[in-house]
Amino acid sequence: MDIKPLAQSHTLTYVSWVSTRTQSTLKRSPKNVKTFWLESHRQACSDFRARSGRACLWILLSIWFLSLTAGFVFLCIYSTWSNEYALPSACLPDDSFNLQPSTYRYWSNSGFFQITLGFGHLTFTQAKAIDVIWDIVVGRGGQGLLALLSWQTFVQYVTTSMEIRPVRFNTYRTIFLQNESLILAIPRIIRDFSRRRGLHSKFAMVFIVLTMLFVLIFPTLGSAMTGYSGNVEAYVPDIAGNNILFSSFRPLYYVIHDGNRVNLTDDYEVLASEEAGDPVIDSMFNWAQRAGYDLNTDCQNISNSDYYIDRCVSYERIYNVSAYVGKYRGLRNMASTFAGVDISPPLLNITSYYTSWGLDYDSYPTIPQLNYSTWLNATGPAVDQAYTRSWTASGEHFDQVSIEANGVCQATKDYQWGFSFIQLIIMMLLLWFWTLGTTILWTSSKLSMKQRGRDSVAGEYKAVFELADAMHAQLADMETEEGEENNARSLTESKLRQRIKKNLNGGAIAYDTSLLPEHGANDPWTLRAWAAREAWWLAALVASLIITAFSIRASTMDLRGDLFVFFALPLALGFAMYVGTTHSSRAMVLGWAVLGVCVAPALALAVVFAMYVRAA
Repeated sequence: MDIKPLAQSHTLTYVSWVSTRTQSTLKRSPKNVKTFWLESHRQACSDFRARSGRACLWILLSIWFLSLTAGFVFLCIYSTWSNEYALPSACLPDDSFNLQPSTYRYWSNSGFFQITLGFGHLTFTQAKAIDVIWDIVVGRGGQGLLALLSWQTFVQYVTTSMEIRPVRFNTYRTIFLQNESLILAIPRIIRDFSRRRGLHSKFAMVFIVLTMLFVLIFPTLGSAMTGYSGNVEAYVPDIAGNNILFSSFRPLYYVIHDGNRVNLTDDYEVLASEEAGDPVIDSMFNWAQRAGYDLNTDCQNISNSDYYIDRCVSYERIYNVSAYVGKYRGLRNMASTFAGVDISPPLLNITSYYTSWGLDYDSYPTIPQLNYSTWLNATGPAVDQAYTRSWTASGEHFDQVSIEANGVCQATKDYQWGFSFIQLIIMMLLLWFWTLGTTILWTSSKLSMKQRGRDSVAGEYKAVFELADAMHAQLADMETEEGEENNARSLTESKLRQRIKKNLNGGAIAYDTSLLPEHGANDPWTLRAWAAREAWWLAALVASLIITAFSIRASTMDLRGDLFVFFALPLALGFAMYVGTTHSSRAMVLGWAVLGVCVAPALALAVVFAMYVRAA
């Protein structure tokens, strides 16, 4: 049987049906699109008014959490690479003198109570004012904010726990009616959690106790990790005992004793050019990389700045001497050439001071190696005697041993304000764990409340009624069993406390669990069900995070302003997911959010970036 005509017939019929449906849809599409647009816009406006405030709080929480993470990573990187980007200084963060500041470790316990991350040149009044403002705003204000957010989360979680198992009166009073010092509340709640009735989650109990301790000591931690101290500068005493500013010293590379043979003065000192900061050993290791001049550079035409001309002349002279020493080292009486000048025998009498230096010849093949021996007498054999590194200032030579032994860091007239690196790291980690734990506790309790149909928790006034009813009922039952009169209200405070503690074993208060609905696997308020509903949106969120990461990477490498638009894309998408209750509403809110937090800031950053490029 030939089925080809039959297949063609069915194909033609299907194509005709699709064509008819398409034409019908196109005829109605303008009206449908308009209706869809208006309904989506109306729903988005309604969702925005109802949920945008809470969405902004979640966005702030995300920014806060990411800022803590980024700050911790930055400090870890800074502790390793700070010497590469800061002006070289012989004064370490702990105010000790050292010619090799790269050996300092910010993680050293010696700097635990010292201001190792200081900033500014302040007067005493300015530094003191900043310190006081920090203690009030961050210390006390932060404690209040931590307590507020923590206790709201505790109330919500303990409410869900009381639907499963009761808690003691002290626990209920501490969580719902916090009116006493944490110094008294913390031991009581630890005793209730460990010896009597605790919550249904051990993690929650441990986290609540640790959070209470953190809130209690937060102002002390915030004050201890900050402070002010005097700025210091490095000094080295001369032979007469007068202190000379170490930043005025210049490293001594070579001395050409018979410099008159090459149009220089006798005992000509080959020095490094003056640089910003102190001439520490770490900064001298990079003299070749920083210079960037070859042996044939015309220094007079390199720049209009005297600084760059002096820099060029200095390093070109160092190159010439290094090339000469490297070429003729170990030889005897012979003709030589120095910087293009032919010299008759003997060789130049040159003393090298930086004998322990050696450049990576594979990385810098055009730069000659420094000499490893000292030429005390060019007519005789080369003497392999290592001279220590030396500096010169005020016509005197200072070797490394004397500088390290006598160098000091003295306070100046101004102050710096800053942080203890280790304590700042500890504070950031504590805040990071507190944020993560509080978010997990709040989210889990919120989902549990939705599962059980509870939309609110007891506030201060309702908690008073609930606690009073529970205490009255249990005391009345006890008195009825013992045949005593119901006179609990006439008892003194001490007797009432003693009766609750001994007779009621601390009391117990819980919510009626019989009202809890049964939940199956299809419960919509579980994490798995939520993830299944939001699978496509979560995939889009992950994709936006990947795009943002690549955009940040590309923009830092190529400084492209057109990639700024992707920086806040995950925030815009997360905002739309929280605010919108339907897919169309989310799409509409996403469009608004992209315009507000992606496009507009990206345009502003692009304009600023373009102005910076033109100015540079």
